[in-house]
Amino acid sequence: MANAFELIADQLADPEAQWSLGTFGAIAEFMRDAGEPAELVREDPTAAVVTPRGGIRLQALPGLKPVAFETIYPHLFLAHEVAHQWWGHAVGWKNYHEQWLSEGLAQYFAVLYAGTDRGQDVVRNLIGQMRQSAAQYSSQGPISLGYRLGHIQNEGRVFRAIEYNKSAVVLHMLRRLMGDQAFFAGIRRFYAANRFQKAGTDDFRAAMEAETPMTLARFFDRWITEAAIPRLNVTSRIEPSGKTAIVRIEQLGEPFDFPYTVSVQYTDGRTEDITIPVSEAVTDHTMSGIGRHCQ
Repeated sequence: MANAFELIADQLADPEAQWSLGTFGAIAEFMRDAGEPAELVREDPTAAVVTPRGGIRLQALPGLKPVAFETIYPHLFLAHEVAHQWWGHAVGWKNYHEQWLSEGLAQYFAVLYAGTDRGQDVVRNLIGQMRQSAAQYSSQGPISLGYRLGHIQNEGRVFRAIEYNKSAVVLHMLRRLMGDQAFFAGIRRFYAANRFQKAGTDDFRAAMEAETPMTLARFFDRWITEAAIPRLNVTSRIEPSGKTAIVRIEQLGEPFDFPYTVSVQYTDGRTEDITIPVSEAVTDHTMSGIGRHCQ
């Protein structure tokens, strides 16, 4: 994979590349006309392109890791902005602590659209990339900090990694815990109850809890208002009969609620993903009837 400077410089050199840069209260776009003369400046860590009408200059900051969701699904940005018609516009957010209800829901619904358009492998790849992006900055603060994330350091990537990507990953975890039917029923209930109003996390939690017997207070406390992530010790064993496997998941700190995926690979080449709901300090999950064909 190209490093951040090479990626930026190569894209600036591409006459068909278009740029949209912005933050709260300001946005700028840069693009070139076909055949327009341009001068490229490429001096690591800075790259720039200048035309008779203007230019753009970008710097690859130390430690910057490129995350190009558009290479996985080229319409993700557009789908995100369209989703704001529902999340952010039709349903607003009460204060900056609740901004994730706009950006997180829009980001996750963009992922869902990508899955409908291109298949579930795209969803898995996007969620995987978003998880990696969020993990880089998880220590910078919780989702509930909203636009204050990275504000003091003037680090917009912290805000995007947590408010956009971590929020989408958290919603995906919630869906996997609740199941599709309950999750989307909760989404519809939340939208109907808060359309053309400003909503908060408590409103979202109440709508979700109305569709499931689960109590979700700790889930939202841990994943939305706190910045920590679970620390795990995972072990597995196959019983002497060869027909049962037991997976043990130990949480080494304060317990979280989350789904844990175990990938079983069989000797005949087949694979199977099994989702284990985790909420206790120690969870033992038994998988029966697997025969002697897993590893």
